[in-house]
Amino acid sequence: MKKKHIIILAVTMVLLLIPNLALAAQQAPLPAVKLHHFLFKTGQDGNISVDEVLQWNVTGDTPEGNIELRVPDNAVEVLLYKGSSPQPVKADNLERNGDKVVTPFKWTKGNNEVRLTYKLPVTGGKAVLSTQLVYANEVLYALAPADELSISTKQLQDLGVQNMESKEFRVFGGQNVPSGIGLEFEIIMGGKASTGRGIVSKTSPTGKIGFHSPEHLSRWYNSPLRNTNPHLWLVFLGVLIVAFLVAASLYIRKRVKEAREKEDEEKLHKLFLSLQARHKKLLNNLVKIEEQLENNPDDGELLKKKKAYWELLREVKIKLKAVEEELDAQ
Repeated sequence: MKKKHIIILAVTMVLLLIPNLALAAQQAPLPAVKLHHFLFKTGQDGNISVDEVLQWNVTGDTPEGNIELRVPDNAVEVLLYKGSSPQPVKADNLERNGDKVVTPFKWTKGNNEVRLTYKLPVTGGKAVLSTQLVYANEVLYALAPADELSISTKQLQDLGVQNMESKEFRVFGGQNVPSGIGLEFEIIMGGKASTGRGIVSKTSPTGKIGFHSPEHLSRWYNSPLRNTNPHLWLVFLGVLIVAFLVAASLYIRKRVKEAREKEDEEKLHKLFLSLQARHKKLLNNLVKIEEQLENNPDDGELLKKKKAYWELLREVKIKLKAVEEELDAQ
């Protein structure tokens, strides 16, 4: 009897697990963050102001539910923005899933962007940001104005000081960073910046942020096209260049063809005038010979000239007719 109860209990548990397993199999995997950056600045109240931006490009199945993010425990005045929307959402009013904040922003096909702004309290001239990545990051970097703050981290590569829009920033970065990795930044008010050690990356030992520099990415973030796919614009630009080259080639060919046709027409016109002049001259010569033959009708030399002139006149008429037809066709 006990054995029977155990079997029934086991079957019941399996049946309860099957829907959950099927649901897990059906759910779309979480997309990797295409670009994730932390921008540290000195706040007016003496705290550290952080601007954190995450961008995704969902090309496959759209994940269900809302975008979830992890907010540092010591962050205050946390605001969330959807894309470039100026209307913020306060994180205090949002639902939590464990240590993650459930944003009101649902996953959508194509580009998804969430921006967080928050402050870190400063103690003893420095602040610490400790967080963990919810998603894999294809490109991740952190930067701060070199003349205001010093940042250091052991998880990302030190990319040195880079000039962006006439201002120098201390930059740390990495690429292909897996989810679940913990990040810790130490931000010091002024002072000399320490260097990073190592890099969190599966494929890049160099520490360079892929193909684009932080300056390039920063300009893209501040452009009106930030919510579009930049590579589509490159394709569009390439198509425009090809179209321009094709149009220019066709235009040049057309102009060359027109120039040749005009040149041919001018040559035909000159030939036509030349044939007309020759035709007139031959007629005049024939008139003179006819006048001479009236006095000497049996002059053999004049008769030969008359015959030759008539042959030439016939050839000239044939050529004139052909040239006239060709000119009319143009």
